[in-house]
Amino acid sequence: MVLIAHQCCSAASRSRQGCWLSGHLYVCLRLLCNIHMLLTLKLRRSPLLLVTAIRCFKDAVDKGLDPMSFVEGLKKQGKRVPGIGHRIKSKDNRDKRVELLQGYARKFFPGHKYLDYALTVEEYTLQKAANLVLNVDGCIAALFLDLLGSSGGFSQKEMDDIIAVGYLNGLFVLARSIGLIGHTLDQKRLQQPLYRHPWEDVLYTK
Repeated sequence: MVLIAHQCCSAASRSRQGCWLSGHLYVCLRLLCNIHMLLTLKLRRSPLLLVTAIRCFKDAVDKGLDPMSFVEGLKKQGKRVPGIGHRIKSKDNRDKRVELLQGYARKFFPGHKYLDYALTVEEYTLQKAANLVLNVDGCIAALFLDLLGSSGGFSQKEMDDIIAVGYLNGLFVLARSIGLIGHTLDQKRLQQPLYRHPWEDVLYTK
C-alpha cells in the first residue's frame, strides 16, 4: 500500500499540472493510508496501549493488587504503566477529555470500580512525577471495563473473551475513519481546493 501511494505521488509530481494531486487521487491516497493503518494495526503503538491498559487494570483488580504493588510489579518487569503519563498534561494541567469522561461515568454508569482503581494508581504515580497522570487511554480502558462489568449484560466469560480479542481496537479505527470521511465531505461542502504544498519541499531519496 505504501509503495502504491508513493508511486501515485511520484506520478502526480511529474505531471504537467505540477505536484498537486487531483481530488479523486487525494481521496484514494487517504483511503490507502487508512487501509494500511488497519492492516498494520498490531504494529501500531496507540491501540496496543489501550488494550494493554484494559488487561493490566483488570488483572490488577481481579488479583486485589494495591497501587504500589501494581506499579512496582510492572517496573520490575521493565514495563511502563499503561494508561498513565502524558507529555504535556500534568497534575496542574489536566486533560479535559479525561475529566469529562470521569464526570459522565460517575453520573450515568451503574458502577465505576475500575475507574476508581485507576485513579488510586494515578495518586501513587503522581508521587513520582507530576506528569504521571491518568491519560485518556487509561480512562477509556477503565471505563470500558466498568461498562462491561456493571451493565449486567455480559457474563464473566464473555467479558474475558471481549478483552482477549481486543474489541477496543475498533474504537481506534472508528475515530480515524470518521475523521477521514468528515475531512473529505467538509472540503466538498466548503468548496475548498486541496492544500497545495510547494513541490520543492518534498524530498525524494533513493
